[in-house]
Amino acid sequence: MRNRLSASFKKSVKNYQLTAKEISIIRKLDSYSKIQDFIDYKLTYHHEDTCRSFRRVVRDSKANCSEGVFFAAFVSFCHGAKPLIVDLRATKDDDHLLHVFRQDGKWGAIAQSNYTGLKWREPVFGSVRELVLSYVDFYFDLRGRKSLRYYTKPINLNRYGKAWAISEKDLFFITDKINSYRANRLLTRGQILNLRNTNKDLKKAGELAMV
Repeated sequence: MRNRLSASFKKSVKNYQLTAKEISIIRKLDSYSKIQDFIDYKLTYHHEDTCRSFRRVVRDSKANCSEGVFFAAFVSFCHGAKPLIVDLRATKDDDHLLHVFRQDGKWGAIAQSNYTGLKWREPVFGSVRELVLSYVDFYFDLRGRKSLRYYTKPINLNRYGKAWAISEKDLFFITDKINSYRANRLLTRGQILNLRNTNKDLKKAGELAMV
C-alpha cells in the first residue's frame, strides 16, 4: 500500500462525495495493519441484520463481517490497492469474508469477526489458497468442529460501481451475488474425514471476542 492517497483517487473525491471525516480516516489508515487496528479497536462488532457501506460504517462506528470488509477494501482502494475480497464457505456454519491484499508479492488479509482467529493474516502467503488454509484450524462451529470447506477467487468490488462505498441502502444485493459465485474446494474428502475437533483451549481463545 502506498503511504499517500493515489492520484486517481484524488480525482475521484468529488464523485464519491466523501466527507471531511471520511477523508481524515482514510488519510490516517495508510497501511494494511492500521486498517485492521481501526476495525479491531474503533469499530464495534454487531449482529444486526444489516450490510452497511463504507460510509455507513464510518458514521455508525460499527461493523459486522461483510461491513468490515467493505470498509477495509475501500480504504485500501483509496491508497491505490485493488478492493479484493474472498468468500470463505463452510458446512453447517456461517460463511466469512476477507479483504485480501498483496504486499511484496505475498498475500495477506484483513477481516472483521467475533472469532479472534478469523481476522488478520500477515502478508506471507504465496497464494490465495495458502492464505485460506491458514484459517482451517480457527474456523469452527459452536461444537468445535472445523467447518471451512470452500473459497472463491478474489472478487473486485469495483464491479458493483460505487454502492459498496457510499450507498445509504443495505448491500445485500452484493453479498447475494457473491454467494452465487463458484467456489473452489479447499480440502479433499479424506482430509475432511480426518479433521480433529478444535481443542478446548483453542476454542476458548477463539471465542474471546464473542458478543
